[in-house]
Amino acid sequence: MLEKIKRILMPAVVYNRSVNTSDGLLKRKGDEVYVNLVIMISVIAFFYAFAQLYFDRIFPSVTIFSVIPLLLASYYILFKRGHRVFAKVFFIVIILAAITILFYCSGPQTGLACFFLPLIVGTQMTFMGHEKRIAIDLNILILLTIIVTVVIFKTTAWSYAVNNAQIAVERLFNFGGSLILIYYEVTTLINASNKIEKAFFRNEKELIDNNATLTELLDTNKKKKLIISEQLIEISKSAFQLRKLSSVFGQTQSGVIITDALGCIEWANQSFERMSGWKLDEIIGKKPKDFLQKKGTEEQVNKTISEKLKNRVFVEATILNYTKQGVAFYNRLEIIPIYNAMGTLTNFISLQKDVTNEIVAQEAVITEKLRQQELLATITRLSKELAATKLEKTV
Repeated sequence: MLEKIKRILMPAVVYNRSVNTSDGLLKRKGDEVYVNLVIMISVIAFFYAFAQLYFDRIFPSVTIFSVIPLLLASYYILFKRGHRVFAKVFFIVIILAAITILFYCSGPQTGLACFFLPLIVGTQMTFMGHEKRIAIDLNILILLTIIVTVVIFKTTAWSYAVNNAQIAVERLFNFGGSLILIYYEVTTLINASNKIEKAFFRNEKELIDNNATLTELLDTNKKKKLIISEQLIEISKSAFQLRKLSSVFGQTQSGVIITDALGCIEWANQSFERMSGWKLDEIIGKKPKDFLQKKGTEEQVNKTISEKLKNRVFVEATILNYTKQGVAFYNRLEIIPIYNAMGTLTNFISLQKDVTNEIVAQEAVITEKLRQQELLATITRLSKELAATKLEKTV
């Protein structure tokens, strides 16, 4: 029930304020204290004004009745429109002025001065978090008002006489009202302290859990870092070996390609550039078959090479390739898989040689042999035919 009343009275922007920090929680509690004090003091003032009216004390009664709409105005007009700090300051100043006027009218014997204590405590509780500086300034104002009021009491005669019955009734209201306010403020302070303590322990537990998770992640990252360091060492070794191989292969007359484990070109020597017509910066990152072959040519040879590369074994083959200009040439390949110390495949080295002249020469030799065989067969056939003709003439 109390929670529903708070939701009705308190603006949504205040009620739903984030409490993820201690300052946010304190500000929210300060707003709740302010709203509850407005309600409680308005109720106490209402009955107090009727008591003053019952004793025909018109001026104090009118003073108190005037305070009630001002208190409600400080909430409805200022606080609900977002003027939180100004509304609270206005609230404290109105209460302080009302107490001072009533103190002057009724005198200290009625116990009205006891309202100064819940006013000081309420000021401290209403302005919480970073607003504490405002509470200090207001408390200084309250203390100065008490001093001035005491001085006025000693030097000024009272305008209204208060009989014993009135004093008894006013003491009942004053002491009872101040005790109610102090009780509410103390219990609110204890509840706020408990909430902050619970929030602190909850955050501490979350922090411990987060630290455990972070420690686990750090251990995992440490292991990953060790693995990465080992891989970097292997990569450095591979890069060093690659530089040495590049230096050696750069001097050879045969074309040389070095690819990664997926077959993508990382380096090629100048002999390969001259043989294929392609520059290194044009083919780096590509696979040799992407630019050396035409669709539909040497399919069986390509299939054999692909199967051996998948099995990561030495490849030796002769295949028909094409230069950048589209000139066909026969390329004799030797592809060697390279492994690191951990047994992981890192590169392929492909030695390539243009054997077009050899293939053409071999084909010419074969053609000449076939021609000679055909000529010899023709001579043999003619010889047999000539011998048969001579035999017939002789007979």
